[in-house]
Amino acid sequence: MTDKPTYEALQERVRELEAENHRLAGMEAELKRNLKFTDSLLAAIPTAVFYKDVQGRYLGCNPAFSELMGFTPEQLSGKTVQELWPGEHAAVYHQKDLELIRNQTRQIYEFEVLDRHGINRPVIFYKDVFRDEQGRVAGLVGGFVDISELRQAEAEFQAIFSMSLDMLCIADIQTATFLKVNPAFMATLGYSETELLGQPFSAFIHPKDVASTQAVVTERLQQGEKVINFRNRYRCKNGTYRWLNWASHPLPENGVTYAVAHDITAEIEAHENLQRQHDLLDSLFDNIALGITVWSADGRLLMANRGFWTLTGYTPGELSGLDDWLARAYPDPDYRRQVMADWPVAHSAANAVREFKVVCKGGVVKEIEFRSTFLKDKRALVTLADVTERRRIGEEREAAHQLLQSVLDAVPDLLIVVDRDFTILYTNSKGHDHISSPPEAGRQNTCYGRFKHLDAPCEDCSAQPVFASGTSISREIVNPADGCLREVRVFPIRDASGDVTRVVEYVRDITEIRQAQEEIRERRTFLESVLYHAPDAIVTMDAQHRVIDWNPGAEKMFGYSPAEAFGRQLDDLVADQSHQDEAGAKTSQVLSGRRVEAFETVRRHKDGTPRHVIAAGSPIVVDGVLKGVMAVYTDITGRVQAEQALRATHQRFLAVMDSIDATIYVADMESYEILYMNRNMIASLGRDVTGEICWQAFRSGTGPCADCTNAKLLDAEGQPMGVVTWKGINPINKRWYMNYDRAIEWVDGRLVRLQIAVDITENQKMEEAFQRAQKMEAIGTLAGGIAHDFNNLLTGIQGNASLMWMNPDIPDLCKDHVVAIESYVNSAKDLTAQLLGVARGGKYEISPVDINHLASGVMAMFGRTHKEIRLHHQLRASPLIVDVDRRQIEQVLLNIFINAMHAMPAGGDLYLKATSVSLDKSLSQVHGIAVGRYVKLSITDTGIGMDDDTRQRIFDPFFTTKEKGRGTGLELASAFGIIKNHGGTITVYSELGRGATFNVYLPVSDRTPEPQVVATDQIITGIETILLVDDEEMIRTVADAMLTKLGYRVLVATGGSEALAIVAEQGDAVDLVILDMIMPGMDGGQTYDRLRELHPLLTVLLSSGYAINGHAIEIMQRGCDGFIQKPFSIAELSQKIRRVLDGSNNSG
Repeated sequence: MTDKPTYEALQERVRELEAENHRLAGMEAELKRNLKFTDSLLAAIPTAVFYKDVQGRYLGCNPAFSELMGFTPEQLSGKTVQELWPGEHAAVYHQKDLELIRNQTRQIYEFEVLDRHGINRPVIFYKDVFRDEQGRVAGLVGGFVDISELRQAEAEFQAIFSMSLDMLCIADIQTATFLKVNPAFMATLGYSETELLGQPFSAFIHPKDVASTQAVVTERLQQGEKVINFRNRYRCKNGTYRWLNWASHPLPENGVTYAVAHDITAEIEAHENLQRQHDLLDSLFDNIALGITVWSADGRLLMANRGFWTLTGYTPGELSGLDDWLARAYPDPDYRRQVMADWPVAHSAANAVREFKVVCKGGVVKEIEFRSTFLKDKRALVTLADVTERRRIGEEREAAHQLLQSVLDAVPDLLIVVDRDFTILYTNSKGHDHISSPPEAGRQNTCYGRFKHLDAPCEDCSAQPVFASGTSISREIVNPADGCLREVRVFPIRDASGDVTRVVEYVRDITEIRQAQEEIRERRTFLESVLYHAPDAIVTMDAQHRVIDWNPGAEKMFGYSPAEAFGRQLDDLVADQSHQDEAGAKTSQVLSGRRVEAFETVRRHKDGTPRHVIAAGSPIVVDGVLKGVMAVYTDITGRVQAEQALRATHQRFLAVMDSIDATIYVADMESYEILYMNRNMIASLGRDVTGEICWQAFRSGTGPCADCTNAKLLDAEGQPMGVVTWKGINPINKRWYMNYDRAIEWVDGRLVRLQIAVDITENQKMEEAFQRAQKMEAIGTLAGGIAHDFNNLLTGIQGNASLMWMNPDIPDLCKDHVVAIESYVNSAKDLTAQLLGVARGGKYEISPVDINHLASGVMAMFGRTHKEIRLHHQLRASPLIVDVDRRQIEQVLLNIFINAMHAMPAGGDLYLKATSVSLDKSLSQVHGIAVGRYVKLSITDTGIGMDDDTRQRIFDPFFTTKEKGRGTGLELASAFGIIKNHGGTITVYSELGRGATFNVYLPVSDRTPEPQVVATDQIITGIETILLVDDEEMIRTVADAMLTKLGYRVLVATGGSEALAIVAEQGDAVDLVILDMIMPGMDGGQTYDRLRELHPLLTVLLSSGYAINGHAIEIMQRGCDGFIQKPFSIAELSQKIRRVLDGSNNSG
């Protein structure tokens, strides 16, 4: 026989089931979310999708399937393929499904489906199994893609491939071989299909084109890049080569490319002939000594030759149209208007010729002759000829002697022209300074006679060799008379037949020139010295990039001596392996005659250490020929190391900012641009908004925030002040932050706002909770005091009503009034109970209670008076014991039931469920109660529900959503106070329109329930002596009368001191003390302790307008024999006295 499970085992099993239920509920919610997501996903897929169970019955499909096949998911569900599409197709479908379920391997195959129009469509099926939570195959899911168009396209492709006049082929891009060629391909090259297929491209390609073709295959086609307009030459079977122009579309995943080729051999040959003619015309066009331009009718420059740009000095970028030309060539507005006015006249002439002064690049003014021809399409052909020189020559011819004389006179040196007889034909003003005028008597006008006063030519005559040889000579002669050095140059002047008939002698004093040249030489030496001692590495190389000069800066920077460096390649010397490619590219650039602008790189010292440098290179070109290269290196290793250190510091700064448990950002104080965000800031916002505007990104605002602290961060001079601290809630995430703002100087010098914000949401909630707790405590204290005083008043009313009822002489008419008074007193007692509940003013009588029995009883009582509410309960079969005040818990449940009834004015369902739960540390913190085992009562209604704001305030005293007369606003506040006073809590969950659930948690008790004492109206008399101690005269009077009426001998004391005196005097005569708990001076607790000191066995019944709160419980725990709550009737008082005196209620 199986052992009966223990209560603890059952509880443990209940907890396991609850945990399992919780897990299943979570899984069910997750499954619903997943199904919703899956349904949305399937609806968005354009491919037909279906799924079946393991028996082959359809479970559902997506809209694409329904659209194609004509069945809705409802029509499909539960059907098999044999039922939907009977015939051969169904047999194949079913066989494939069985294979999939058996092998559990994904299927991909081609077949047909019969669509809703009765058309067989070729498709590709994709099918796989799906599994349940235990990993068992639960069914299959499949989809298919309509390939009808693909099949038709394949047939059309084959027809086009065969019939195309273009050369078409399919090739393997890995092996570079032909896989398929069309007839046009074979006809063009003359090969058969057998001779081409499987053969590599290189077997047919011109040797010069093999490398480029291989590069295209490996670098582009194999990488999936389309190739268009690639040209190479293929060898025909007759040995000739044909030029082919290729367009290729690769499919790397298939390893093939589709290509079309055009035979462009004729085009290439024609193009080459045309190009030669074009090059000739271009050469003539560009090298003719005229500027040639073509202008459109709307003034755009369509074409210009090199002569035009050379003549004007302008570049194409400066002249795009007529307006640019007029503005630059004729900057003077008046002259420009004159030119523009002449343009229509020139347009009307057949071949207009005009001359204008044109301002060329650099401000040079030239006389330009314009010849204009206007074509039929309204274009204008305009030629420009520089006639500046021609006009100048013409003008010089008009005054040749004057101009020549003026020019020669301006020459600071001696200039003469003599004929073969040495007769002076011309001399400039310097010559007149050296000769006498007129000639001396007897002497002719010869150079030797006029200059040296000789009768025959000079022995060292410079002119005679020129007459004899016809070549120029240049000599330097020192004049002994003044010691000056003179340069003499003699040039021949030939006649039309080429004979030398005259010579020009040019004599210049070059003393100062030679002195200047010496100075230049000295300066050059100085410059070389400076260059030699420069800290930069300056290296000169020959045209083969070999070092020919190595300055000390280079030796210091790289560690090589000049002897070690000379003759070596610079890149091999200073570039390490990782920078060889870069160095080689720069070397190729400079050796091609192009400058290498300064760039940062790394070069290597002789010892292998790196040197961060700024490098630049310049070609040395003489007469268009590269003679060498100069390279300059500036060592920036120190700067780079400093930058690296700065970056490391910056990274450490960022690490510190990211490690701070706060959100940090920096924003420009003028533009509000976000310049920096730490990791916490990015995480809290969900994205990095650096670069955006702060009030837009953080607050979704339309302008700067109203609480922006920018104005508070700077003083009157615009200088940063201290930290501004402020607290606020973010309107987006609704969290509280303590913000610390400060103006700082950013890395670029501008002022920015640094904000460090600490999330204080939890602290804020705790503070608000604390404030609410203080508010509740204050309300509770007030409510408790009111309830105490009111209970005292009710005691007087209740006692007098009881005495009146017991008076045999009371008229019948008054009896109804007495009953009404007692009814009103009971209602008032309920109100004071509510107030004491709000005040958490203690419990009346605590005893172990089975909550199942108590709750079902309250629900049954509630149901008898509210038939419109359908009641449901799910209670434990085994007892759920709690230590509670039965009346208070009944009141709590009734208050919640009544609240539910008000939420269901048209009736509804009310559910009650009792369970046992265990709260660990995390759950107990959530609920604000201690860790341990609890009874959980869940009360759920199907009413109108409540919004979040109402839910947050539902337990506040005097808060109500009911109309006047349907509640005081204390019911739920009292319920909450009572449960909290029992060590439990109440939570509520609700949504508008979806009802509400109240969860009541009470600590589980290990005690055994006591039999319930049934209250009666029986009045029990006695003869003992009772000492009544109360400070309220009204209480003393009515209680004295009631006790006397019951037959007791009554002693009365107005306070603790008087009671002690009576007991000290008559201790043995006193059988019972009824002791008020709240008294001025010596309160009930102090009085009780003193009474027990005087008389340890004295029986004491504690009485109070408060419930059994903390102070009363302490007195009870010290041995007090019982407790009675004010107000009380004479029947209640008589029964309580007898139980205490007879010892039938040891717990009070």
